[in-house]
Formats: sequence, C-alpha cells, structure tokens
Amino acid sequence: MNSATGTIVLSTNGSDPDTWTYTDQAGWEFTFFGFDDAAGKAAGQIWKIEVPSGELAYVGDPSLANDPITLGYNGGNIATAYDSEDRRYTFTYATLDSVVRLTEVEVETKGGGTWGGTPTGVVTIGLVEYGFYSTESYGDPGDLKTVKIKNRVNSDGNELVREKYYRY
Repeated sequence: MNSATGTIVLSTNGSDPDTWTYTDQAGWEFTFFGFDDAAGKAAGQIWKIEVPSGELAYVGDPSLANDPITLGYNGGNIATAYDSEDRRYTFTYATLDSVVRLTEVEVETKGGGTWGGTPTGVVTIGLVEYGFYSTESYGDPGDLKTVKIKNRVNSDGNELVREKYYRY
C-alpha cells in the first residue's frame, strides 16, 4: 500500500516463501520473509537490504528465496550474512537465563574462492562480543553488560580493542 514514507509490496512465487519489500523515500529496499509455511523459522525475518547505488547486504543467498532460509538462518536467528564488499558476517547465540541472546558477530574477508564453496585466505577483520548480566550488581538478568569490539588494523594481525561497560 502506498504511503507518505514509502511502499510495501508483497511478492508470491509458487513454492518459494512470500516476501515483503519496503521501499523508502530515498529508494532503499528492505525485503522480509512473509509468514507462510515456506518461510519456516525465517518467518518475518529480514532477508536483504539494497540501496539505490546497488550495494546489497543479505542473509544466506541474494537471489534464491529458499536458500537464505537453509543457508543463513539457524533456529529463526540470522546465522550468516554477506555484503557487497564480499564480507561474511557470522552470528553466534547462546542461551543465557533461559533466553537465546546474540553473543558474538564476526566479520571476515577472503582472498579467493567462494563463501559457499572453499574460501581461501579467510581473515577476521572485526569481532563484536556481547556480555549480559546474570546475578551481578548494576544490572538485571539479561541486561547488556559489555560490548567488546576488535578491529584488525593491519596485515600483521594487530587489533584495536575497545570495550564498554553498561550499568543500570
């Protein structure tokens, strides 16, 4: 339906999952999986984001709607995503206080090969680790406690590490 801030379009294609694409006023497109049976555990999840210049970030596979569900999601959570610079983002989750929480995002590049095949020269260029309160002071169970960001700064493997603590 057209609106003042953008449009939303439903796409259906046989046995592929339904997708909903929101296009904002600047031309950015955000595509989500629908809530049909074919979407499975990816129902309602983001699939891809494309900007007018053609840059694309996506989960699993950029063009085949069934592949992202099997390649990019694990238990309804994003497991693997990619961007136009051919970087791979790997998401790690853990069950803490009976709730599944995102605990780590790793960003990698490769020297050759393909991510779906046999990548070569894989290097971690960034890592974000999330810590959560359990029974400690200064936060309730499940509150974000720490964010540690590691960025590779040169080919020797040196890293810039920043960490932030949160208290409530």
